[in-house]
Amino acid sequence: MPFDIAPKAGDWEVIAEVEVEADCDYVEFTGLDINSDKAYVIFIVRKNPLSVDDALKMYVNGDTDDANYYVQYILAHETTIGGDRLNFASTGTSTANTADFRVIFLTLDTNGYARAIIFTNKDVPSSVDILLIMWAKATTETNITTIRFQASNAGGIGAGSKFILCRVKRP
Repeated sequence: MPFDIAPKAGDWEVIAEVEVEADCDYVEFTGLDINSDKAYVIFIVRKNPLSVDDALKMYVNGDTDDANYYVQYILAHETTIGGDRLNFASTGTSTANTADFRVIFLTLDTNGYARAIIFTNKDVPSSVDILLIMWAKATTETNITTIRFQASNAGGIGAGSKFILCRVKRP
């Protein structure tokens, strides 16, 4: 009999939702326990209301020092593919005056490092970009109890943005 590892409807349980009512600087989830929950998946539809591109950073446990985070990314824009490694907590940059969609899988590895895989569909539909990010915290944690999504610029998370936090559903 084959082993079925594909996710099924109902494998994730929504534990928090935020729909942003007015442009803001950050959205934060508190009272979490990744030791119990094992992993999180976060769905984000973000509107960037600014006239400049804006990075959306992800911080855990109140540590907002970008020096404690690393990302490695691959970006496909039109016919150009590039990438880089940055000492920065970014989940990706939103183009000025556009909206994008992110899916983030977040967990602690066996050595206590917070790690995430981030998939982003960004830019305008006629010039859609593919962004894949591997995100990691450089210092160890014993648990993840808060997750903060912080815009790089004031008011960078626009009204109508949605954040949905899910955990692995228990049988």
